[in-house]
Amino acid sequence: MKNKFISKIDTWLLAVLIICFTSVFIAIAINFDWLSFTICTLTTLPALLFLYPCQYKVKGTTLDIQCGVIHWKRDIMKIKTIRPTRNPLSSPAMSLDRLELQFKNGEKIMISPKDKVGFKKRMKSINAEINFVP
Repeated sequence: MKNKFISKIDTWLLAVLIICFTSVFIAIAINFDWLSFTICTLTTLPALLFLYPCQYKVKGTTLDIQCGVIHWKRDIMKIKTIRPTRNPLSSPAMSLDRLELQFKNGEKIMISPKDKVGFKKRMKSINAEINFVP
């Protein structure tokens, strides 16, 4: 069974990011100065560090959620419910086509695995008590 699930990436989100980053660099290239270039580079690179890679790995009964340099580790045995959502709140997901994982302690995390069906099957193979809400 698969243990690594990459995040689905919405085309519109990718387009917005590319347009924003390239337009700033184009503006700097037209009227180049080192201060603007340095500021732009120092703000763009950290932003990318928080976005890539966005993936979800299964390690035993632990779900390792990674979005850039940030990691969350959650016990799959404590997942109570998995439901689809399009909630736009900040989360380790690069798509609005998301799954909301609700844990027994009330915590919720939204993720966007590209292979949602495979992800749900993998979760169910580890924790048969997970309730899937359509």
